[in-house]
Amino acid sequence: MSVDIRIVSIAAAGAAFLSVLTGLLSRVAFGTVVLRAVLSGLGFAALAVGISFLVRKFLPEILSGSTSGESVSTLSSAPSPQEPMPEHRVNVVLPGGGEEQPSDVEPLSPPSEPPNVGEAELRDFEREAEEIGADSLVPQGEAENPEPPPTTARPPASFDDLDVLPDLD
Repeated sequence: MSVDIRIVSIAAAGAAFLSVLTGLLSRVAFGTVVLRAVLSGLGFAALAVGISFLVRKFLPEILSGSTSGESVSTLSSAPSPQEPMPEHRVNVVLPGGGEEQPSDVEPLSPPSEPPNVGEAELRDFEREAEEIGADSLVPQGEAENPEPPPTTARPPASFDDLDVLPDLD
């Protein structure tokens, strides 16, 4: 396991500096300030080592040494046949893009035409739509005499009744 000593030393020095600064501003005894500075420096150094380990193990692409210009140029150019294709890149080649298609790629089939609807089927559909109609969805008796909606779902109560709590005897 390789540890980046710069990250660890920056974390330890920063924690020790903040500990000394807050200790002096709080007028804590000098021995206590030094002890707290050493302990916080060691604690933050250990924390930096742990975070560095986790980043190297689970997020290695963050630490890759490529610059932004290099990554743009490598993504836009096709890899050479001698160089193996990295796992994290995808090479998408469209037909007519200047490169030949591999032999194992099947050509696309031509687009299919939408099905033709005959005049008889269209008339049947229109007739069914007329039969269904908006009037047939609601029976005639209900449409003429609608019931009034209920006024409230709460029982009647006054504000005075709401302020009184029941006795717990």
